[in-house]
Amino acid sequence: MELKMISDYRHNALYRESFNALARKIFWIDFEKWYEAGFWNDRYICFSFLDRDQVVANVSANLLSWVVQGKQLNVIQIGTVMTHPDYRKKGLASQLMQQVLKTYEDRCDLFYLFGEPSVKSFYESFGFKPIQETCFHTELKVNGESSSCIRKLNLSEPRDMDIIRSLAAERAPLSGKFWVEHTQSLLAWHLLNVYPEEIYYIEQLNAIVLFKVEGENVHLYDVVCRNHVPLEEVMEYLVPNGTYKVNVHYTPAQPSDYNREPFVTDDYIFFVKAKDERMLPVEFFHPVTAHA
Repeated sequence: MELKMISDYRHNALYRESFNALARKIFWIDFEKWYEAGFWNDRYICFSFLDRDQVVANVSANLLSWVVQGKQLNVIQIGTVMTHPDYRKKGLASQLMQQVLKTYEDRCDLFYLFGEPSVKSFYESFGFKPIQETCFHTELKVNGESSSCIRKLNLSEPRDMDIIRSLAAERAPLSGKFWVEHTQSLLAWHLLNVYPEEIYYIEQLNAIVLFKVEGENVHLYDVVCRNHVPLEEVMEYLVPNGTYKVNVHYTPAQPSDYNREPFVTDDYIFFVKAKDERMLPVEFFHPVTAHA
């Protein structure tokens, strides 16, 4: 078996379709809608093995930046690590991981990824270490007088997609304590594939809000706008009168104003491979809409 390693082939229709076929088989996800909408840019780079014209293994690199306490770090988020079942136990994922690390080790401060617990030892073999995230929540009393001034965005409507493109390209960070920059394409992927039923637009704030209400609990996934809007003002548009526990799925601008506790999940482990672990924040939550 003679395989060929290729990378950055998003505009090759044959290879892209094979990559999508493998992603559908392994993760039940597809990148074609994302590509056709123009969001697959040069910050998401596939490193793959080909058998003839078939993509049989892949490791992708996302070229991003972290802002930690005002300091910018160049980072690579690794994602879409997958191997066709017929090609497993041949070391293909290991070779691709080594290639990604070699390609970017002199150009970034750290690598990180969100990996399944079942493959913990695989990532640790490359020097990745598990990192504990912190979740943030607060209790807010809401008047809710503006809760009717919000509308759900329809991803099939060109007008609504224009709003998404515009705000995603020019969004303001939600925190100076910990933030991830250059995530327009990742945000778009989540809008198209993860949160298509939770996307709302507040015209008065010119803001897109991703949220879900479960009784008196509000899960606020993201607020996409050009200028910072206080949480209290955003909430007035989201829910009727009442007192709510608001869970923010990112690091807030003032973490000390929030209740904090270790984030626990069985879904993934946050892995980091850093040149200097002192550059990592003490308490933070990586924005969910910037997960690869």
